[in-house]
Amino acid sequence: MRCNTIRCVYGLIAKLGERAEIKTYDDAFNILQFRSYSKSYWNHKGKKRGMFGRQRSRELFFGGTSRDREAANVVISQVKGINEQGLIKLIKDGKDMGVTSILECCKRLNLDEEGLVLVSRLRKRIGDLSEEILPVVRIVGRQQARKAYSDYLGEKVRERLLITHPELIRKQEKGKKKTKSLGGEILMENGGADFKVVRVSWKIKTNDLEGQKRHEITSQLKKGEPVCIIFDEKGNFFRSQRMNNGEEMSDAEIARRNFVSDNIKKLLEEVGATYETEGEITEKLAFKVTPVIKKQISKQEKKELKLQKKHERQEKLRQRTEKKRKEERMNLKKLQAS
Repeated sequence: MRCNTIRCVYGLIAKLGERAEIKTYDDAFNILQFRSYSKSYWNHKGKKRGMFGRQRSRELFFGGTSRDREAANVVISQVKGINEQGLIKLIKDGKDMGVTSILECCKRLNLDEEGLVLVSRLRKRIGDLSEEILPVVRIVGRQQARKAYSDYLGEKVRERLLITHPELIRKQEKGKKKTKSLGGEILMENGGADFKVVRVSWKIKTNDLEGQKRHEITSQLKKGEPVCIIFDEKGNFFRSQRMNNGEEMSDAEIARRNFVSDNIKKLLEEVGATYETEGEITEKLAFKVTPVIKKQISKQEKKELKLQKKHERQEKLRQRTEKKRKEERMNLKKLQAS
C-alpha cells in the first residue's frame, strides 16, 4: 500500500512541479486524498471551480427578495412535477407567448416587478386516453405572485396540522356545513359560499355566452369574489346522479364544448384572473377562479377621488336647478300670453 502511494506521489510531483512540497508519508496521503475528489483543481484553465470541479452556475433569477425567489422556485418544482422537461405554455399580458422552458422564462424574469403563477394544465387527447402534457404559467405582478405563494404555504401548514393536530382543523371547520348546490357540493361558511357559482350549459347560445354570462362572471370578479364556473348539461345541474346515455360524443359536440370553454378562458385571460381546471370536457368541467388583487389606493388618491365625486354631484345639482328655473320661466310666459 505504501509503495503504491509513493509511486502515485512521484507521478504527481512530475505534474505539479514545485507547487507540491512532500516531506512525510502523511503529506503524500493528504495530496492523494485531495486529488481524489478535486481532479480538475490543478488542470483548469483559469476558471474558478467548486470542490467537485464543476463551474459555478450563474444566478437563475434577477432581482427580488428571498421570498420572491422562493415563490418562483415553488412554481418551478410544480412545473417539473407535471412536465419532467420543464416545458410550459407561457402567458404574459394576456397574450400566448408559446411553448418555452421554465428555466429560460426565469432568466428573463425581473422579480422586483414580476412573478410566476401556475394557472392550469393543458391536456391532449390520445385515442381514448387523456394525457397531461403542458402546465400553463402566467407572468403576473409581484404582489399577486406573493399572494399565490402565501396561499401555497397556508395549504402546506394545513396539511401538516391534519397529521399532527387534527383537532385544530376540526374546530376550525366546525362552523362549516356542506350543502348540495345545483353545481355539486360547495362548502358554506358563516352562511356564505366560498365560491360564487356560475353555471354554463354546454348548449348555451352564443349571444347569452358573450352577453349575460360574461357580465355575470366579470361583475363577481370585480367585487373580489372567487368564482366557480361549472360547465355541464342543463339537466344535470338539478340531479344528484348524472345523466349519461353512454353514447360516444360526436366531433361536432366536442368542437361546440371547446368553443364554449375557450370563450370563458379568453375572458379570464383578459381580466387577468387565475384559475384551476377540474373535470373533463366530455362530462362536467369546472374553473375555480381567483380574482385579481385590487390595487391599493393611497390616501391622496382617495381624497382626490372623493373631491371629484363631490364636484360631479354639484354639477348635476346645478344642471337640475337651471333646468327647473327654465321650465318655470316658460310656464310664466305662457300664463302672461294667455
